[in-house]
Amino acid sequence: MDDLNQFQNFHSIPSTNKYCMELLSKSTPKPFTAISADFQTAGVGQIGSTWVSHPGENVLMSIIVYPDFINVLESFKLQFLASLTCVEVLTPYIDKNELFVKWPNDVLVNRKKIAGVLIRNIFMGSAIRSSVIGFGLNVNQMDFPGVENPVTSLKAVTGQDYDVPALRQQLLDKFRTLYDLLENGKSLKELYMMMLFGYEEPFSFYDLKDQSYKRGVINDVLGSGHLLVKVGGVVEKYDFKEIKFIMDA
Repeated sequence: MDDLNQFQNFHSIPSTNKYCMELLSKSTPKPFTAISADFQTAGVGQIGSTWVSHPGENVLMSIIVYPDFINVLESFKLQFLASLTCVEVLTPYIDKNELFVKWPNDVLVNRKKIAGVLIRNIFMGSAIRSSVIGFGLNVNQMDFPGVENPVTSLKAVTGQDYDVPALRQQLLDKFRTLYDLLENGKSLKELYMMMLFGYEEPFSFYDLKDQSYKRGVINDVLGSGHLLVKVGGVVEKYDFKEIKFIMDA
């Protein structure tokens, strides 16, 4: 891939994330190589969830980076980075008081999902050799057939149409700015925690470990990504897919 094609958009591919992983398996693309698509025939979300998108209406993009300055035990720093990138892109159009991050990395507007992130890392020893960071940002789509949880888009929130290619570029620019801060030792955790739904605020959830409804307060997010929730006087630790947020409670 030459310099001019470091940012490529396809009309249709199975998945921008998978495309980037294939690039990495065959070569060493330049840092911040970005692959986007008008439509994904096999888009995926966190832990294999399906990502549904109408052709040309949303930002579907994956970015390749080489964050070897991040230790394996602190890999969740990339989730901080990706989630905050989405928040930064949306802030000019949506009141920041209406924006939240739902652990681990969904971005919500008024408790409805507007963006999601999928990160795939390749490790070398105790460091991350390379990462593919995939973004799905709902822009002009107004209906989401087959989606179980509440979903929204920029157009649904504001009533306006948006230039999808311009938003792709904005996302890449915001990502590069935040990545540079992270690489230079700036912690993004505090900013992430300020945006986190349930942080120091009571929320309801379903504990998938013991299959019971609970109410608690988020205390912390560890570098490993584990979520610490205080329930009563006890702090409980959750891994991905061990907790389900109840957004209408």
